[in-house]
Amino acid sequence: MAYNIHVFLNLIIMKKLIVDSGSTKTDWALMEDGKISASFKTKGWNPFFTSENDFLNNLKEKILPGIKGNVDEIFFYGAGVTDKNKRDKIEKPLSLLFPKTKIEIQSDLLGASRALFGNEAGMVCILGTGSNSCLYDGKEIKKTIPPLGYILGDEGSGNALGKKLLGDYFKEIMPIKLRKLFEEDYIIKLKEVLKQVYEENENPAEYLASFAPFLTKNITDPYCQQILKRNTINFFERNVLTIPSAKKYPIGFIGSIAYHFSDFIVRRACEYGFSSYRIEKEPISGLAKFHKN
Repeated sequence: MAYNIHVFLNLIIMKKLIVDSGSTKTDWALMEDGKISASFKTKGWNPFFTSENDFLNNLKEKILPGIKGNVDEIFFYGAGVTDKNKRDKIEKPLSLLFPKTKIEIQSDLLGASRALFGNEAGMVCILGTGSNSCLYDGKEIKKTIPPLGYILGDEGSGNALGKKLLGDYFKEIMPIKLRKLFEEDYIIKLKEVLKQVYEENENPAEYLASFAPFLTKNITDPYCQQILKRNTINFFERNVLTIPSAKKYPIGFIGSIAYHFSDFIVRRACEYGFSSYRIEKEPISGLAKFHKN
């Protein structure tokens, strides 16, 4: 009798794999019986920049060794999941390695919405390597502004900050004292930077965003403060305030840029009339909570 009860309990314990994939890194959380039993980090996987084969190989090397037994459900939230073609580039490798698993592929924007607000409505903003925003009604995304990527958009993002720093450095707009500090932190050669942005790097946005930590190190400098202020204003004016009903809802921010420069974010949110705000560094814990049941 005890054996039958044990078998029954094993059968009803659900094993879920929650995934949050940005352009820079991917967080994986394995949940068993509603609790995180294992977590992993791998490089970011954006279907605009990476192939199915690369994703499959990384799954085999980094993820499968840490998972014992079958997985019942996979919930994958990813940057660049914009249409069926991009969704298939993620779903096919997962299906090959987890053939009996129910798989759900959604955008990182819906992931951020669920992580920040669960089943409540809110204005959702991603500020990491790239940027994005939407109005979420507690179930689905109702209105979004196209982020347009690192060339045409991504205001407020890490790559926008890196682009501004590099441009000011080479055009000699950056103050001399900061130029010297910039040279100490990075190998800055015009030919190499142009190669990385326009020719050789498979993910230029990530490369540009790699310069954003310079602002964290020198955040008290007036030049850096002005860049961060202008960058934040650009994001609000072009990605938040263009949604007419945005101020009726609490606003939430998620991502490394939002987290590290939260003072600038909060200041602008208050100035623009938002009475309630939330800021999280990563979505994975919020997503684990959302999918607990």
